[in-house]
Amino acid sequence: MPHAAASTDLSEYPTVVRLEALLSLDESAAEFEEALENLLGRLELVLHEGRTPRRGDSRD
Repeated sequence: MPHAAASTDLSEYPTVVRLEALLSLDESAAEFEEALENLLGRLELVLHEGRTPRRGDSRD
């Protein structure tokens, strides 16, 4: 919302003004990728630990 940003007075919010550059960064793609890798790793662990090899199963 560029129009809202131009008309908003942040002088009473010095912390927001000080952190404005950091707050404007969009890290969502990197955060999503990290979270997805973490989830896939946990799922792999659950599948590996929860799987009981059947007789004649050559996996693992």
